[in-house]
Amino acid sequence: MERQFSIHNKPIAYLLGDIIECMAASDNVVNAVFVPPEDRDPRIFMEMLTYVPRPAETFSIPSNSYKGSTCGRTTAYDPPLAEFTVLHTSLDPHYNEEQLEPAPGPTTGIMLEGEVHITTAADKEGIYLKAGGMIFVAAAQKFQLHAVARGATEIFWSTVIV
Repeated sequence: MERQFSIHNKPIAYLLGDIIECMAASDNVVNAVFVPPEDRDPRIFMEMLTYVPRPAETFSIPSNSYKGSTCGRTTAYDPPLAEFTVLHTSLDPHYNEEQLEPAPGPTTGIMLEGEVHITTAADKEGIYLKAGGMIFVAAAQKFQLHAVARGATEIFWSTVIV
């Protein structure tokens, strides 16, 4: 699995495979494609790009064990910004549980594969989430995950841990 951080004023392209994209809030996005033609400003877009080539390692994000993971099934990818951290939880039939400690900010998750039952102290019944499903967990909530699918279970999270 590769992770990368795209810095400002650089064109980005998606090449091949599955992708999870998490963007920081910004009021200075220049969009040259996905807006109506009358809202496009290609001149500004072209002027702001630097086109300075750099090795791929420049954009790579290292992975670390997530300190808020009680069972060790979650990895953290920390981009060089304070807005959020991306987490990846991977469960399987042998390691089918995880507990994530409370984060100071909200946490959102998207299921890529499998099915999981998620509970919190405030919601003991919890919810079942299948591939393609999304969840929002309020700030300061510890939550538990239990895989209910027989195969692999993968969830990506965006959370505020600063």
